[in-house]
Amino acid sequence: MPDAPTTGWLPMFTETTDLPDQRRAPVTGPAFRMPAETDPEPSTRRLLGLSCWAGALALLGLAVAIRGLAALFADTAGGWREPAMAGAGVTGIALTVGAFMSVHRRRLPWIMLAIATLALLASALL
Repeated sequence: MPDAPTTGWLPMFTETTDLPDQRRAPVTGPAFRMPAETDPEPSTRRLLGLSCWAGALALLGLAVAIRGLAALFADTAGGWREPAMAGAGVTGIALTVGAFMSVHRRRLPWIMLAIATLALLASALL
């Protein structure tokens, strides 16, 4: 794409493209990868949805982690609780990162965030 003229700090795009058709084009290659320059851009709605869900998981995960840390300091947690909570937390983080790495897939990011939510719920129930 040629350099776009700018007004202030916002670029002015004079070229029109059919974005819905670009978004519908199938993406080939591995499911987990960094986007290439030739890949279509994901929609703003999709990125906003993924970001909001991931942000909610982060806030709830922080609350669960603080509660677990308090239980460890109070010495009310069993010896199995610390590795179980750490394992569930690392699993949820890995799934959330994987959801963003697979943003060009249709359903995979949402499935991964749903599984990350289940991992967070399991950690909260420990």
